[in-house]
Amino acid sequence: MDEQIAEAIVILQDALDRSRTEDIRTPEVFAALDFLAARATAKWPFKQFREALEGSVSQDWEIEGRRQVLNASLNGIRRAVNNRG
Repeated sequence: MDEQIAEAIVILQDALDRSRTEDIRTPEVFAALDFLAARATAKWPFKQFREALEGSVSQDWEIEGRRQVLNASLNGIRRAVNNRG
């Protein structure tokens, strides 16, 4: 795996890990999504990750639901960049 791709994945994983306690809608996260999306043919996991970042959540069940969507999306992103042409 390309070093830059690996670094972008680490940024998204770190954001996922912090998603229960912090606002992860940072320029760094969006830049990592843009970078990876440009290198993958499947676009759905990137769209899903971005959609999970929209809006604010405050209830425990909302926070956990967002984290689960982010996790599933990140798994899709990993597959999308590993399976690129």
